[in-house]
Amino acid sequence: GLENWDTSKVTSIKNMFAYTGMESINGVSQWDVRECKNFYGAFGRSTSLKSIDLSQWEIPEGADMAVAESRSHHG
Repeated sequence: GLENWDTSKVTSIKNMFAYTGMESINGVSQWDVRECKNFYGAFGRSTSLKSIDLSQWEIPEGADMAVAESRSHHG
């Protein structure tokens, strides 16, 4: 599953989960996103998404978070 992905060298998750029909995304809470600079639209327009744990993510300073959650919850 997603919990086994090595994300330590990932620099962009742009639109990764955009438009997903999933209600929850599990297995990403332990992702190492310290090298990621682009989170643009990562969860954009995921209108069914109700649950995702990102509490352990260490977002780098200056990362592009624009519209990371655009319209995720309320169309």
